[in-house]
Formats: sequence, structure tokens, C-alpha cells
Amino acid sequence: RQSNSRVLREGKRRSSPYYTGPLAVLINRMSASASEIFAGAIQDYQRGLVIGTQSFGKGTVQSVNELSHGQLKLTESKFYRISGDSTQNRGVIPDIAFPPLYNQEDIGESVLDNALHWDRIPQANHRYYFDLKAGLDTLQRKHDKRIAKDPDFQFLQEQISVIEAMRSKTHLSLNIDLRKKERDAQKVQQLAMENRRRVAKGEEPLEALEEEAAAELAMTDEELEAKAESEKDDKEKEKEPDPLLTEASHILVDAVPYFEPERLARRP
Repeated sequence: RQSNSRVLREGKRRSSPYYTGPLAVLINRMSASASEIFAGAIQDYQRGLVIGTQSFGKGTVQSVNELSHGQLKLTESKFYRISGDSTQNRGVIPDIAFPPLYNQEDIGESVLDNALHWDRIPQANHRYYFDLKAGLDTLQRKHDKRIAKDPDFQFLQEQISVIEAMRSKTHLSLNIDLRKKERDAQKVQQLAMENRRRVAKGEEPLEALEEEAAAELAMTDEELEAKAESEKDDKEKEKEPDPLLTEASHILVDAVPYFEPERLARRP
């Protein structure tokens, strides 16, 4: 919709898709603009699940005008989803929510000065690919039950809680002894969190967070080089699994029955 309130609708006939199987899209607070158009389309057509946290909320179009000295960027229109909803300010709301890794009070279109408000226009004619909304309650229950027992996910939630508690502090003491006590208390808390996770996964607990780093410091250059080569050549050694990606894959597996042909196209 342009600044004069004129609404322009653009579309194309549905063609044969390259992929017709189960689909999930992960978003977070840093997903903005084109990412939100894509995620919103996937959600509105019920072509796939949107998982994660509320997106950035950048739903406007800008043009850059050349000046004799520099440039002037103007916001000239808003874009809308086929549902009629704008992504401006509000962003895309996920079907299944994950704990936020970014503080939404500090990041997002809604925190910017003079940000345009959210609104909507009449929806466009469209058909759903599947009836995924019918399974959201079931998927949510399975998700909640699974993460309650997942040590990596619980560790992530504990970390987020600690960070939020630190952010909520409005002052810091300048007393060095008090600051040292606070630092030591944080180390004890972090060690306890890490060891809860390790024990739950059947791993040996650490005596200190610096334990692994200290072991490497005690190695000779030859030992460090041999260790690096061993890790490089070990094809089975992988990065620590991402609990968010792992859980998203579990959700998608749970959702497979809702991507069956009998749940195909219908109008909203």
C-alpha cells in the first residue's frame, strides 16, 4: 500500500513446486524484511510450520533519492501478506515458539523512533496447501513434553534466565570486593548449570569451568599440534548439537502426518 492508500496486488499462477514434502521455517528477532515475507507466506498458505520467536517487524519499502550532497531515504509504502496482515512493527508470530535469544525490548522495528504502526488490508484470494493448524495443539503438547526432559534445551533456558536477570539490574557496585563476590557467585552458578547438563547427558561433571582450557595449557606444542590434527582427521567428530535445530527437527517429524495429501488445498 502506497502513501496515498492505493493498494497494489501482485501475484502469479501456482506452478508445479520443486518440493512438496514437509517444511519448517525457523525465525528469530533478527529475521527481517524479505525473511518475514517468506516466513509469512509459508504460514499463510499453510505450506509449512514457522518455528522460533517473533520476527523483527520490518514491513516497509524505501527508496533512495540522490541529492547534490548525499542521499535521502524515504519510506514510500508498506507490504502485506496474503492474509492481509502487515509485517510492520508486529512481525511474524511463530506457530511454535522457542525461548527468545534476543531482548525484544531492545531489538526490532517496534523499538525504533517513529516506526509505522501495524495494520491490515482485506486478504487476497488463496488456497491452503495443507491443514496444519489442525495439528498445532498436538504439536505444542509434544514439544512442551519433550523440552521438559531435554538437558540441552533446559540448559539454554537457564542461560537465558541468567542473562535476563543480569539485564534487569539497574546498578552495579563499584566496591571491588563485592564485585569479586558477584563474579565468583556467577562462576559457581554457571558451573552448576553446566554440570547438570553434563550429568543428564551421561557425561563426567567438571570441577571448574576452566578445566578443559587448563588441560590444553598444560600440553606441549607437539601435543597441541597432534590434538588439532586428530580432531581435523576425525570425520565422526561434529560440533555440539544446536538444541533449537534439534527440537525443530523433532517438531517437523511430529508434523509429518499433517502434510498428507488428504489434507490438501482448501480456501480460508
